[in-house]
Amino acid sequence: MIRKDGFKLLIYPKIDKVLLFDLKNDPNEMNDLAESPEYKEKVKTLFTDLLELQKTMDDKLDLSELYNKMYN
Repeated sequence: MIRKDGFKLLIYPKIDKVLLFDLKNDPNEMNDLAESPEYKEKVKTLFTDLLELQKTMDDKLDLSELYNKMYN
């Protein structure tokens, strides 16, 4: 999970699920925006940021397979 720029991205790699919430307009996280075409680039950007954060934090969870499935 990563929170950045007023958004929260959650990744569930075992079920290939990605959720995106706009925390400013939806603080209770009721409306998943991850499948909305207008948020496609935001999901990709946050996912990339999460992968970089994992490297920084030495997080061993490998999310690259899901990322590659989604973006390659």
